[in-house]
Amino acid sequence: MDVNTQRLLKVYIKLGWKKLNEYYGKLSSTAYVAAVVFHPCKKWRALERLWDQLPTRQTSEWRRRYERSLTTIWEDKYKNKAYGAGSGTVSAAKATSALDYIERWLAFSRSLATGSSDSQGRQCKRQPAAAISPQDEFDQYLSEPPVDNMAYKADPIGWWRDVGAIRFPRLSYMAVDFLTIPSSSAETERDFSSCGRMITPLRSRLRRHIVGMSQCLRSWSKAGIYRPTLPLSLLEGENWRQVLQLVGRIRVDRDSETQN
Repeated sequence: MDVNTQRLLKVYIKLGWKKLNEYYGKLSSTAYVAAVVFHPCKKWRALERLWDQLPTRQTSEWRRRYERSLTTIWEDKYKNKAYGAGSGTVSAAKATSALDYIERWLAFSRSLATGSSDSQGRQCKRQPAAAISPQDEFDQYLSEPPVDNMAYKADPIGWWRDVGAIRFPRLSYMAVDFLTIPSSSAETERDFSSCGRMITPLRSRLRRHIVGMSQCLRSWSKAGIYRPTLPLSLLEGENWRQVLQLVGRIRVDRDSETQN
């Protein structure tokens, strides 16, 4: 192998390592670590077991770095935020039925966009209630052992909805924000394709908020969050007009029967 070929190989190897490091940096994002930490059945223990298998001494530094990052996000965005008036007086047995989790999440998201003066006013009003908590929610959550429940191993958000929202009301928002980040953009790309198929030449004047709401309902229906009376999968074929006509006839017959 001559000198020129060796130089070319060195350049190609360096470029390959550069590209691999670029993707490796994305895999070591705080979002991935947070998704494991906020899994009630895993927490830091799962990461420590994984890092113990690596022949490196940087694992302790990794944990300290990710802990600082998560703590900063927690203290800056979630720790001092209000989580709903009167929610502390709701009993644990009635909390899940009395509060709509999606509504609480949307209300909290809107509170992030409020002015600093209004936010400071609400914080001052809630300072006595916050002083009752003897321990930081984030520290208390991490100090407890992982949850040993088969039902929540495949559904970590279910734990935050059923248990975490009551015991860690502010931390539950941070956990759900990280756990709902898509690990892949494939589903998002499919949603974009579905939007393109929805806007046909016959429906070219649909407003963007109508398209957005329709695709949101479609995504919720596929995920099982929202279950319409008519399965949306029946409307994806070419015979969707016949399906709507049939459903309309059935409803008319039912209404006439109830009136009689």
